[in-house]
Amino acid sequence: RGSNGKVFVGGLPRNVSEADLTAYFERFGAITDVVVMKDRETGEPRGFGYVTYDNPESVDKVIERHSDHRIHDKWVDVKRPTPKGSTPESGSKGKGGGKGGYGGGGGSGGGGYG
Repeated sequence: RGSNGKVFVGGLPRNVSEADLTAYFERFGAITDVVVMKDRETGEPRGFGYVTYDNPESVDKVIERHSDHRIHDKWVDVKRPTPKGSTPESGSKGKGGGKGGYGGGGGSGGGGYG
């Protein structure tokens, strides 16, 4: 369970930086690592990243406030990352229909909360 201090952050604004994520999420606890995932070819942000805390309890605080997180006036989705290879084949339901299901901005479409 080495990644239990990590939070997945999705739906990030295109102009968000690691510094922006740190400035926002450090209110929930001491951060050990922040990464905004970028496209390998263009270097453009891909709209998601990860924040790693030194204390797993910080993750609970972030998840509890799930609907409140806004960066640059845009709501961002936070959840616990699913470790690679941890879910059995039979349990991989709901992942956007298999191949070609990523890069569309959040899977289940819409996402308009309020």
